[in-house]
Amino acid sequence: MIAAEGGLFTRIRDVFVSGSPYRADGIAVPTMVNGRIAGPVIDIRVAPLADGVAITLRRHDDADLAAEALRLTATGGWEDNLLTGRTTWTAQTYDLLDLPHPVHLRDLPDHADLADRAALDRFLNVLAAGERAASVEFTLRDGRRLHALARPVTDAAGALVGVRGAVRELAEPDLAAFALSAAHDQLTDAEREVDRQARLAIRLQQAIIAPAPPRIELSGLQVVVRYRPASNQYNVGGDWYDALRLPTGQALLGVGDMVGHGIDVVTGMITMRNALRGLAVTGASPAQLLTWLNQTARTLPEPTWGTAICACYDPETATLTWARAGHLPPLLVRDGTAAFPELPDGVMFGVTDEPGYADTEVVLRLGDVLALFTDGLVERHGENLDDGLARLLAGAHDVDADIDAYCNRLLDHIEPNTSDDTCLVVIRVEPQCPVRS
Repeated sequence: MIAAEGGLFTRIRDVFVSGSPYRADGIAVPTMVNGRIAGPVIDIRVAPLADGVAITLRRHDDADLAAEALRLTATGGWEDNLLTGRTTWTAQTYDLLDLPHPVHLRDLPDHADLADRAALDRFLNVLAAGERAASVEFTLRDGRRLHALARPVTDAAGALVGVRGAVRELAEPDLAAFALSAAHDQLTDAEREVDRQARLAIRLQQAIIAPAPPRIELSGLQVVVRYRPASNQYNVGGDWYDALRLPTGQALLGVGDMVGHGIDVVTGMITMRNALRGLAVTGASPAQLLTWLNQTARTLPEPTWGTAICACYDPETATLTWARAGHLPPLLVRDGTAAFPELPDGVMFGVTDEPGYADTEVVLRLGDVLALFTDGLVERHGENLDDGLARLLAGAHDVDADIDAYCNRLLDHIEPNTSDDTCLVVIRVEPQCPVRS
């Protein structure tokens, strides 16, 4: 770094000769650590001083890096110290919450929409137990939707001494998982590797699956999608959704759920989702697309299993053709009645060479609402799955005028399953002009 051509020695010499100072921020110093290239990050200043130059090298620590991550991602951080009673915010938190002074986490519901009070109370109760991290989405009184992540801080005896977390507006790409680096734990080498793998999985997952992208207008449909991650970052899973217009003018809709958790599952999810997108441009039926996905899963070097629903909507005929690979049924709401259609055959992909997928057709009507979802929406530990499906039916028949609000209500009207990811795709048939080739 110093001796290379154009390196630091050259910069120092140029300052000495010209008298113009030099500065560089965030310079990575390459160093071999355990066979890998690593090393500190430093800021450099070189300035004339008397008959020579003054040089400062300032090394970044974890707090510097975390603060920079908060700035780059427009994420606000906070800490509630239960021993001193003091609440500390970063500058971004003031902007996001639009408050003149920090408020304790327990007072946050007072500044949120009434509809989100129950979700915030559950969030606070999880953190108060002091056992695991938690996340929540909520709406401020000015209508902005925020996503908060937090985890408890305990002392050596395991007693809760504080809470650290981050908050981000959902209108931006959601990179809030990185803001948790502000809460630094003393970890063993093995634990650090697990943490590194988990964070890498989060990065891959969030590069593909956005929690709440804007509403999609697609081939005569209104499409709203939601993704809610598990509250425990180490349980990062392989739930996915997709909604896009095909070259034929049809709409491709789908959700899926890979078996397991961790980085291998996330990379498998990305492979299967991208494969589906690529195969769908052929115009093949959903059953054929799932058959090809099954063949893909069977040929991957790592074992890959999962469930999925794949659907294609033809706006010319208002026909939805769909097939399933071991997945839960879609939900159809028509004229104020919610029901699950009869399931076609089809086992989860990756388990057999002959899965036997079959297409099913339904002609949709104006105003019909269809929901595709993963099991995190209905499955609860120690409960029969049929009970969760019945609970969803009971809350789904009354469709809001605002399809976004309806999607949020489906996601939040029941006790969230914080131990598993959840994907939800809600569509409503809208009037449209005929699609022309």
